[in-house]
Amino acid sequence: MDEFFAPFNDPDNPVSKTGLILQSSSNKVTKCPYEAAFLAAGGPGGSLSNDAYADSLIPTMRSWSETVFRTALAGREEAEIDRITDRFYQAYRDEVAANPTGHAMDYVHIILDIKMTA
Repeated sequence: MDEFFAPFNDPDNPVSKTGLILQSSSNKVTKCPYEAAFLAAGGPGGSLSNDAYADSLIPTMRSWSETVFRTALAGREEAEIDRITDRFYQAYRDEVAANPTGHAMDYVHIILDIKMTA
């Protein structure tokens, strides 16, 4: 949280100089909805298969992380980048299906109430 407060606590920071004031803050963890559904269905061995869990979790992880991997592969042929990233996510999907415990995506929300002074 100190990292989020820092711009407001430093009078020389451009954020402080604009007149923005941090009035309050809090944080909240939202448990991974994919894992929650999997556990609600009984977890490993339950009514939602490990494969179904992996098939639900990996696309959402891929949606926000793939750009990072593709950027790291810049300079290669597009088809090669596609093959590498597809292989990576397939391997991860297979790992989750084989052992789903510990694979989840909890969300941490930082809530800042900021006021602009006149």
